[in-house]
Amino acid sequence: MKKIINKILSCFKLKIIRINNNLNPLNNSTVSINQRFFFNGNVNEPYSELPFAGETMEKLITNFVFDTVLDIGSGEGKHSDALKKSGKKVTSIDYGRSIYFEKREENHYCIFGDYYEYEFDAKFDAIWASHVLEHQPNPNIFLKKIHSDLKEGGILAITVPPLKHEIVGGHVTLWNAGLLIYQLILAGFNCKNISVKSYGYNISIILKKESILSYPELHFDAGDIKKMLHFFPDNFTEPFNGDIKELNWI
Repeated sequence: MKKIINKILSCFKLKIIRINNNLNPLNNSTVSINQRFFFNGNVNEPYSELPFAGETMEKLITNFVFDTVLDIGSGEGKHSDALKKSGKKVTSIDYGRSIYFEKREENHYCIFGDYYEYEFDAKFDAIWASHVLEHQPNPNIFLKKIHSDLKEGGILAITVPPLKHEIVGGHVTLWNAGLLIYQLILAGFNCKNISVKSYGYNISIILKKESILSYPELHFDAGDIKKMLHFFPDNFTEPFNGDIKELNWI
């Protein structure tokens, strides 16, 4: 596991150190970091023990009311377990036998199949997708499927890794927060009141589903964002800086 973590950190010229309250740079090219913060942010236990996006999970469970939740790309099941421990009715789905999926506990029940094709019996109160979107060759189709599986007024929490230039197996799209917002709007989500936070190896959004019922005429070219500014958070323009560190994250 340590080798995998160090491989990820190396993309950002970082490395694991022992957790310490007094952290100092090792040299000009390598920055010492708190491993827990890098993967989970400013977070309390037990969320600090999650593989990724602990701060986002804590915010979702603490600040929002929901009963049923879908965990897409549940991997080893740690996020599903956290949701179950908080009293949620969790449905887990995973595509294949990744290194994370193979580490799941034997008692972790998971639908094994293609999310694009799987039809659920009912819509969910919330959907969780942590470090899954970057694995999708067709993100618009993926996000539209999420839109169809989430109740109107339901809660969506998505986390992606920050943009990096090293290409690794399975990561077929690159993201920043602004592009994620843009793609969510194109998939049918009004992002006027979206919450965003970038921390460590996570870019996270949380929003309450408000469907876009009609779009202006789009040409998938310059000018489209300006036509849809009423679906973006306030004070956005075209163009805008997509490297958003924090927005409405209360």
